[in-house]
Amino acid sequence: MKYFVEARNNLEKQGRLDVGATANINGSIEDIIRGLGSPPPGTVRYFIGDNAGGSGWEVDIGHGEIVKYYVNFPKSVASVKQVFHSMPDAIPDEIQKMPVDELCEIVLGKLTAILDDAYKVFLSKQKAKVPYLRLVK
Repeated sequence: MKYFVEARNNLEKQGRLDVGATANINGSIEDIIRGLGSPPPGTVRYFIGDNAGGSGWEVDIGHGEIVKYYVNFPKSVASVKQVFHSMPDAIPDEIQKMPVDELCEIVLGKLTAILDDAYKVFLSKQKAKVPYLRLVK
């Protein structure tokens, strides 16, 4: 939890988020390109494992403006995951290797439990007395 607070502070105050992507590729480059599917009109090139952990096509939408068109790879061909790459050594290795989305699920689950407990302690007795929403006719 503390690491997420520090990561948020780095992002907010310094515009820096220490993430990277890891990829497991189970085929040839031809298999990977086939896994991307048919390129959309205006495709300039493909990309695999960008800084957000995604893969897909870079598409020229006109006037030289390039946008990314993301696709999901079949897991049999490749998987790309976004991971934090500067966690303190004190954090267990199995947590350091977890993808960002799985870590976020854990943190959000813990925050939900804290809010549920706070609600039970501080608001559950008031619920009958002061409703948050009421029907106005």
